[in-house]
Amino acid sequence: MPTLVLVLGVLLLAVVAIVLGCRLVASTRPITTTSWCPLRREYLAVDYRAAVWNNALLDVERCSAFGPPRQITCVKSCMQWRQRGTVAP
Repeated sequence: MPTLVLVLGVLLLAVVAIVLGCRLVASTRPITTTSWCPLRREYLAVDYRAAVWNNALLDVERCSAFGPPRQITCVKSCMQWRQRGTVAP
């Protein structure tokens, strides 16, 4: 019986960690890549900020399409792509 309680407790903690993980771990990391921009019809060097927990893109920090590269003035459509460098249908 105590083993069953322990197993259920561990499973409950695992479910909570999976469901709330992105809220519990708020760290981010930089991702640098070359992505195709359909608006400019060229490859651009892009620095993204991504969540550590699920690797979701959060923001564009730099883009070679702009001068200076940190002064992003577009709507950041590249953030909606399913894979970096490809356009979502």
